[in-house]
Amino acid sequence: MKISKLLKFTCISVLASTALHAISLKDSIEKVLATNPEVIAEKNNQKAFRKYIDERRGNYYPRIDIDGTLEKSKTKKEYDSTSTLNDTTDDEDGYNFGIALNQMIYDGDLTPSRVREAKHNELANKYRTRANIENVVLETITAYTGLVQYNELLALTKDMIVTNEENLEIAKEKESISGEVLETYQVDSKLNFVKEKYLEEKDLKSSRLSTFKRYIGSEADGSETRPSIDMSKIPTSLQKAVELAVLRNNEVLEQIERIKAQRELIAQADATFLPTLGLELKALTDNDLSLDEEGKEDQVYGRINLAWNIYNGGGDHAVSKQEELFLAEQKDRLDGITNKVVENTKVNYQRFMKNKDRIEVLKKYVTANENIVDVYKSEFEAGTRTFVDILNAQTELYEAKKSLVNREYDLYSNYYEILNNSSMLSESILTENQDGSSVLPVEVVESNTNVQTDEVAQMLEDDNTVETKKEEVSDELNVLLGDDVANTVVEDKLSVNPDETVPAVVIPADAQYIEYASFLDASPESYTVNIATTKGLQKANEFVSEKGLDSTQAYTYEFGPGMKSAKVIYGIFDSVKEAKAAIANFSTDLKAGKPYIDNISKHQKLYKKYH
Repeated sequence: MKISKLLKFTCISVLASTALHAISLKDSIEKVLATNPEVIAEKNNQKAFRKYIDERRGNYYPRIDIDGTLEKSKTKKEYDSTSTLNDTTDDEDGYNFGIALNQMIYDGDLTPSRVREAKHNELANKYRTRANIENVVLETITAYTGLVQYNELLALTKDMIVTNEENLEIAKEKESISGEVLETYQVDSKLNFVKEKYLEEKDLKSSRLSTFKRYIGSEADGSETRPSIDMSKIPTSLQKAVELAVLRNNEVLEQIERIKAQRELIAQADATFLPTLGLELKALTDNDLSLDEEGKEDQVYGRINLAWNIYNGGGDHAVSKQEELFLAEQKDRLDGITNKVVENTKVNYQRFMKNKDRIEVLKKYVTANENIVDVYKSEFEAGTRTFVDILNAQTELYEAKKSLVNREYDLYSNYYEILNNSSMLSESILTENQDGSSVLPVEVVESNTNVQTDEVAQMLEDDNTVETKKEEVSDELNVLLGDDVANTVVEDKLSVNPDETVPAVVIPADAQYIEYASFLDASPESYTVNIATTKGLQKANEFVSEKGLDSTQAYTYEFGPGMKSAKVIYGIFDSVKEAKAAIANFSTDLKAGKPYIDNISKHQKLYKKYH
């Protein structure tokens, strides 16, 4: 008994030691971000792109040029005999030296626009490289989880081989007693089938091992463990998942910066229609060269140079229109990228939720098959079941366990695809607490830990100048795009067709429109009409005045980085029906802007975020 207890204690100690030294997914990702050549190359690319901004900023500063000549010459003149001139020899030596300073004063906003373009291109490139790094991380995760998956499948198959080998011994014993060979053949058939599966799984594992070494840079040692699934990272609804993905996806953010950079190209093309002013200062000194060995000449002058092209055959106008067409192209590309992101988010979110349910069903299926095997063994001993019944039940149990393992790793795949589509894959893994393998087949963690995005940004790049986008209303995406409204896909959006006829609504006079000093005082359960987003608060107030909106019902507020954008909303309503009635009374001009019904809480949160 003491020896048995000692062996059990030793086994537990070995397993505990293995768990303590297990290589977690977090450890693997940290190593990839620090040593993987593809990741390092992307980081170097980020550094290189920052230099474009410095290059463009150089035009703000003066240009200083120095030129000079040091000369020693001998000129010999020999005339023909018929000439009346005498032959001469002239010796000259001397120097001249000059220094010039040129300073751009005004160039039609060309230089500022080029700097802004460089900044947008640098941000676009940063989002692009981040997306590439995230793809490397996703491939690493796939290799890691695939390796753990095939380790588990191989363990299941190996156990099944041992079980069938034991069954074969029993079948041979029965054959030697009864002379029946059918059961021996059946067991041998199942044993060879499982052995072939084992070889197939080993081959698939070897490919995972190669991918693991490629990304992580070291051989797997077999101590890899299942990662955990943090349900706090999964949005509570499909609509929120779509909004989060559209606001945070690196490809979407990259394309937004491409659009902004294209706007700057239009501004640069338009700069050719404007004059340029430049300051030129120069000092010259000449000794014996310009005065032919007769002395020294000094010159100092300052100039303001003006250049303004009036007409060049319409070429500049054509370039400006060309850049506008390229801008339309970039906007269309944004629509395509957004649609792709929305589609991927929907597919993976729905699969994730369905796979969660399927896993629970499969767990019950495995338990039921385990019970069936136990019952069949008891009935076999009692003589009411055949050996073939047990074989079939064991095979069914083996397949059920394999299906459960595969479905659990499908859930992992959906989980990491959702995180990747929302551009929060690396930060989610690097900031979660992983303490080894999970006890349950799939460990689900409910966590409220704040994400340390600055630390993650340091691992993704060498600085953290790009803010991580939080889950927020779609108006923030509009701010990123500038004056244009982003075409985001949001389900169940409360919209009203401009041509829709809304039946008259009878509302008591004292309850139809409740005046609030500020929309912030309204109940979060109320509704409002989202009318417009403008460039600045002044434009919003002018919009209210020009459209003839009731100033007691119209609310304007600033939001966004630098308070450069403003929102116009109208009315506080207790129901959607009341809000629709208000829209029905709008002018045709207002309806053409496609106003839609919004939750007032959305605007309250947006206001508080920036005030």
